[in-house]
Amino acid sequence: MKASELMSRIENATVDGLIYGNGEKEIHRVAVCFIATASVIQKAIAWGADLLVTHEPTFYNDAEQIPSFVEKKAALLASSDLTIIRWHDAAHWGEADHIHLGFAKELGWKGHFAERCIFVFDHPTTPLAIAKEIEAKLGIHRVRISGSKDHPVYRAELCLGAPADDVTRLLTEEIDLTIRGEICEWRDLEAVRDAALLGEKKAALVLGHAGSEWSGMRQTAENLALSYPELEVRYFHCGEVYTYTDQI
Repeated sequence: MKASELMSRIENATVDGLIYGNGEKEIHRVAVCFIATASVIQKAIAWGADLLVTHEPTFYNDAEQIPSFVEKKAALLASSDLTIIRWHDAAHWGEADHIHLGFAKELGWKGHFAERCIFVFDHPTTPLAIAKEIEAKLGIHRVRISGSKDHPVYRAELCLGAPADDVTRLLTEEIDLTIRGEICEWRDLEAVRDAALLGEKKAALVLGHAGSEWSGMRQTAENLALSYPELEVRYFHCGEVYTYTDQI
């Protein structure tokens, strides 16, 4: 199979497609990651990957134009035979949001998606319990909670990654919790905090961009391995972008 064939079968949309390398090369080993950090690239090359499937940009912009300050990263890729394709928009905007599905599956949530971003739990839980579960199962070091932490959660809004949406839906609809990768604190979290202080049973969890989406890409690696048994597929973990003081 060629890299371009796999890309066409995965579906592609606006920013998806060939990012680096030769789309016509034959592929046997496929690495999958949330973002192609220098460390992920080095590990993928050492493993012998022919292709790297990444969710986020390799060169820090959707156009994938190589800035002058990434000379060493560009040289690392140039010294390898690695091809990179991006799978982002189709992951989110296909028939279902694959990142959301992977997130819920890895956490072992029981319930169903009422909409592509609204998960309804079979049995209520709490923001604090969900935050602790996310830290334990997804390996995120710090989940931040804003608003009420102990109220029953029946319906959770998933806004993983860096959504442009604000918290209007959380505060105006029958939604108990919003789970975000990134968020505007002064606009959104202060509104959630005030709502809780004034008696509303509302909360937000903030996970960090990478932590909110890497479970979806782990699931993508599993799905690719099942769909294409002729390929050897492995997920490569990027970790969080932050180092915390209690980790040093």
